[in-house]
Amino acid sequence: MKLAKERIRIYAYVFSLAVLCLISTARFACESPQARPLGENSFDQYLHRFDELKKVLPARGAVGYIDDRAENPLGPGYYYAVQYAAAPLVVKHSVDPDLVIGNFTSSAAASAHPTNLVTVRDFGQGVVLFRQRHP
Repeated sequence: MKLAKERIRIYAYVFSLAVLCLISTARFACESPQARPLGENSFDQYLHRFDELKKVLPARGAVGYIDDRAENPLGPGYYYAVQYAAAPLVVKHSVDPDLVIGNFTSSAAASAHPTNLVTVRDFGQGVVLFRQRHP
């Protein structure tokens, strides 16, 4: 009799554990973001901002980088995205190279660039190419 009660208790524990696992899995599946087809994510859309810029950049070498996102929660994420978009160029987070990529929240924000840079071309959507002002 005692052995039968122990067996029932073990079955109850195992059943309870299985139910809890199923509930957890169901909750996880319901709260997961929906999968999107490849090529339709926001990162790809963000990278398309740099398509025209890439056409005028040199094939090799290094360029500088400047932005207005110092307080952005993504931190260096925008800088890394520009590195990816401009590859195989080296993108330095500096205004020292002759060419500097500006990545701003808007084209209007680009007007606050350092005085040692002159605008070569504004590509819109906050993407600007600068060059060093030579005396």
